Amino acid sequence: MGHQACSDAMLIHFTGFIMAHCLPWRDLWHELMMCVPGNCPLCLARTPAAWLCEGCSQAVCGSMLFGGPRCQVCALLLDRFGGCSDCRHKAPEFHSVVAAFDYHFPGSVLIRQFKQGRRYLLAATLAELLIPRLQRLQAATSGATILVPVPASLPALRQRGFNPAGEIARHLSRRLSLPYRNVLFRSKEAGPQKLLGRRQRYERVQSLYGLRNSASLSGCHVWVVDDVLTTGSTLNAVSHLLMQAGAASVHGVVLARTPLSL
Repeated sequence: MGHQACSDAMLIHFTGFIMAHCLPWRDLWHELMMCVPGNCPLCLARTPAAWLCEGCSQAVCGSMLFGGPRCQVCALLLDRFGGCSDCRHKAPEFHSVVAAFDYHFPGSVLIRQFKQGRRYLLAATLAELLIPRLQRLQAATSGATILVPVPASLPALRQRGFNPAGEIARHLSRRLSLPYRNVLFRSKEAGPQKLLGRRQRYERVQSLYGLRNSASLSGCHVWVVDDVLTTGSTLNAVSHLLMQAGAASVHGVVLARTPLSL
């Protein structure tokens, strides 16, 4: 029995590895999961396709929708003088940001489940929160629009088996019938940014990303997809590249916006 249990555990681990690393298997598994009921990832109530229940969705997105006036460019909550602390430090190179929720409880729990818990199927549940606002942006945009995920580092890819930004972009592509293209690449590797301050983040991302030579973005509206926006240093860096390549506009599309950058 011990040998059998060990064999079963190895099979489950191998199957999980294949599901996480192979896009066709992941797409098939996603389609199957969309056909069966599941549990809300926060309160575990039964929901269609494991979406967030209505109560948890409101708890996650409430501050973004009703928490007060936001910067029209970077989506940060304005200070008591009506100014944006992020845009005041550096004028953005992008045109706007669409964020589903603020990066604090309970939304931060979902981000940790998605990334640290390697629950790549949560990408669909989380990306669904962006759909209504992106549909409005899509309707207001004339011309071709493409989704471009921010590339993950090699250590992160090895650890998780997937790129969170890529998974979000893939779901948005299916739901909004928009193409997504991996035109960005990391030209070098660097450590994680989550413990760095504003100036350190801006210094770290200099020359961190590159644009593939085959990328043709002339006249395209580019939606740069990522999981969390903190200082905007990454979005600014890639927006500069994309605008130089001829993009008509660049918009950030993120699951979560860090409430206040340091």
